[in-house]
Amino acid sequence: MRIECCEGGIDGRCTIAPACWHRLIGRGAATVLMAHNHPSGCAYPSEADLAATGEAMDFLRRIAVDLTDHLIFVDHGHFSFRRAQLL
Repeated sequence: MRIECCEGGIDGRCTIAPACWHRLIGRGAATVLMAHNHPSGCAYPSEADLAATGEAMDFLRRIAVDLTDHLIFVDHGHFSFRRAQLL
Protein backbone atom coordinates (compact mmCIF):
# COMPACT_ATOMS: atom_id res chain seq x y z
CA MET A 1 0.00 0.00 0.00
CA ARG A 2 1.20 3.50 -0.80
CA ILE A 3 -0.36 6.90 -0.27
CA GLU A 4 0.32 9.72 -2.69
CA CYS A 5 -0.74 13.26 -1.84
CA CYS A 6 -1.50 15.63 -4.71
CA GLU A 7 -2.36 19.30 -4.52
CA GLY A 8 -5.24 20.82 -6.49
CA GLY A 9 -4.47 23.02 -9.44
CA ILE A 10 -4.97 26.78 -9.49
CA ASP A 11 -8.37 26.21 -11.10
CA GLY A 12 -9.44 24.13 -8.07
CA ARG A 13 -9.27 20.91 -10.04
CA CYS A 14 -7.47 17.90 -8.69
CA THR A 15 -4.35 17.43 -10.75
CA ILE A 16 -2.41 14.20 -10.45
CA ALA A 17 1.18 14.89 -11.33
CA PRO A 18 2.94 12.57 -13.80
CA ALA A 19 5.52 11.74 -11.11
CA CYS A 20 2.71 10.33 -8.95
CA TRP A 21 1.55 8.05 -11.76
CA HIS A 22 5.16 6.98 -12.43
CA ARG A 23 5.62 5.95 -8.79
CA LEU A 24 2.39 3.92 -8.82
CA ILE A 25 3.21 2.21 -12.10
CA GLY A 26 6.84 1.65 -11.14
CA ARG A 27 5.79 -0.19 -8.00
CA GLY A 28 3.43 -2.45 -9.94
CA ALA A 29 0.16 -1.09 -8.55
CA ALA A 30 -2.79 -3.30 -9.44
CA THR A 31 -5.49 -1.06 -7.98
CA VAL A 32 -5.91 2.62 -7.15
CA LEU A 33 -8.26 4.25 -4.66
CA MET A 34 -8.67 7.99 -5.10
CA ALA A 35 -9.86 10.10 -2.16
CA HIS A 36 -10.06 13.73 -1.17
CA ASN A 37 -12.06 16.03 1.08
CA HIS A 38 -14.57 18.77 0.42
CA PRO A 39 -14.19 21.41 3.14
CA SER A 40 -17.49 22.92 1.95
CA GLY A 41 -19.32 20.03 3.63
CA CYS A 42 -21.05 18.95 0.39
CA ALA A 43 -19.94 15.42 -0.46
CA TYR A 44 -21.50 15.37 -3.94
CA PRO A 45 -18.81 15.46 -6.69
CA SER A 46 -18.23 18.65 -8.64
CA GLU A 47 -17.93 18.72 -12.42
CA ALA A 48 -14.14 18.85 -11.93
CA ASP A 49 -14.30 15.74 -9.71
CA LEU A 50 -16.32 13.90 -12.35
CA ALA A 51 -13.92 14.91 -15.12
CA ALA A 52 -10.76 14.05 -13.15
CA THR A 53 -12.20 10.67 -12.17
CA GLY A 54 -13.16 9.86 -15.75
CA GLU A 55 -9.70 10.79 -17.01
CA ALA A 56 -7.98 8.74 -14.28
CA MET A 57 -10.24 5.76 -14.97
CA ASP A 58 -9.49 5.90 -18.72
CA PHE A 59 -5.75 6.15 -18.12
CA LEU A 60 -5.67 3.35 -15.56
CA ARG A 61 -7.79 1.07 -17.75
CA ARG A 62 -5.24 1.47 -20.57
CA ILE A 63 -2.47 0.18 -18.31
CA ALA A 64 -4.61 -2.60 -16.76
CA VAL A 65 -4.93 -0.99 -13.31
CA ASP A 66 -8.32 -1.00 -11.57
CA LEU A 67 -9.73 2.21 -10.10
CA THR A 68 -11.55 0.66 -7.14
CA ASP A 69 -13.27 3.85 -5.98
CA HIS A 70 -13.04 7.59 -5.61
CA LEU A 71 -14.17 8.79 -2.20
CA ILE A 72 -15.06 12.35 -1.22
CA PHE A 73 -14.97 12.95 2.52
CA VAL A 74 -16.87 15.58 4.49
CA ASP A 75 -17.29 16.07 8.25
CA HIS A 76 -20.37 13.87 8.43
CA GLY A 77 -19.85 11.16 5.85
CA HIS A 78 -18.57 10.51 2.36
CA PHE A 79 -19.54 10.00 -1.28
CA SER A 80 -18.47 6.85 -3.14
CA PHE A 81 -18.24 6.90 -6.92
CA ARG A 82 -18.47 3.10 -6.89
CA ARG A 83 -21.63 3.03 -4.76
CA ALA A 84 -23.17 5.72 -6.98
CA GLN A 85 -22.29 3.55 -10.01
CA LEU A 86 -20.14 6.27 -11.54
CA LEU A 87 -17.19 3.92 -12.12
